[in-house]
Amino acid sequence: MNICFYTAFEISPIQGGTERITYTIAKNLKDIYGWKCYSVFSAKSRTGKVSDIFDGSVLIANPSRDKNQLKSILLQWEINVFINQGAFYLSKMLAEILQSVGSKYVFCHHFEPGWEVNFLSFLSSITKWRENKSLNNFVKIWLYPYYKFRNRRILPKQYEQTYQVADKVVLLSRRFIPQFVKYGSIKDNQNFIVIHNSLSFESFYNVTKLNEKEKMVLIVSRMDETQKRISYALKIWREVEKSGDFPDWSLHIVGTGNDLDKYIHYVNYKHLKHVFFEGSHPSESFYKRASLFMMTSQSEGWGLTLTEAQQNGCVPLAFDTYASLHEIITDGYNGYIIPKDDLKGYVERLKEIMRDDSLRKQLALTAINSSHRFEQNRIIKQWYNLLQNVFDKR
Repeated sequence: MNICFYTAFEISPIQGGTERITYTIAKNLKDIYGWKCYSVFSAKSRTGKVSDIFDGSVLIANPSRDKNQLKSILLQWEINVFINQGAFYLSKMLAEILQSVGSKYVFCHHFEPGWEVNFLSFLSSITKWRENKSLNNFVKIWLYPYYKFRNRRILPKQYEQTYQVADKVVLLSRRFIPQFVKYGSIKDNQNFIVIHNSLSFESFYNVTKLNEKEKMVLIVSRMDETQKRISYALKIWREVEKSGDFPDWSLHIVGTGNDLDKYIHYVNYKHLKHVFFEGSHPSESFYKRASLFMMTSQSEGWGLTLTEAQQNGCVPLAFDTYASLHEIITDGYNGYIIPKDDLKGYVERLKEIMRDDSLRKQLALTAINSSHRFEQNRIIKQWYNLLQNVFDKR
């Protein structure tokens, strides 16, 4: 079978969660089932490291405008099933093209339903203008209230339209089904299927080596304040340093993004001595060294870094800000869920685990064991069954 994935960015194993999970799905479909996988994307990878696993790939900056090019590529590759990784605005156009070439359409949603309205924030508009002081970006700042209103009006319609035209809509959590239905004013829920994100890595941390873990707290994230709220993590860590009780612990931050300079400035301004910005690197080696993992996101679709941490015995902590979190972390068993935006509670829980070696090791052990339910071979079997059933349905 021939499968084509559409992503906003070129596929890279060290790009964001959507690109990483696309890489994992495609690699396993090829390795296990011998299927051919192709990639269409609208922007080059920001990491510089791209995947070479695809049988073909092409950059189409504006698929809505370059419909003929897209159609020609799909015919050339003889695509059986097209997987749209989250671009609602393309659904109507894609459905028309795919019907004309005889391909099936699967839509995958990688965020909490409705979260996309937050992509257009005033802060992000300012950041884009600073990066590229074009007239278009300047106008978007002045017209921000209009664009925000338009997005809030259009997005629910795009949800409903996507649900109607797709052969299947994949969500990351069963808890997202009622949210999607409500947001898009959808009449039924028969077209949904739930497939969790699989683990990113094939191996698990050796439980006999838990004593070798460093006194290291880890963050792996895109440096984007709107969603990831790394400023919260830095405020929490500041309280840890101020206590003076943990001079041999350090915080390491892996990732890059538009707000990185702001975080570096905060660390310098507050004279934080044990915070290290590592830049963009493959993250597995950091997970293997670290004892604890911090997430402070306002929302996530899944939280791939949480399961990456768990499979490496790196105990995760996260705010209770999105529904699917509870399918990953069982509070007090394989990590901790902190009440939403309770920074003081987060500080106290973090300090508690840092102090208690026995508790930390027990949580790490159960985190490793519980992460096996998301093994790649289990999740890819679900993808195989979905795609085969969609293709067979005439």
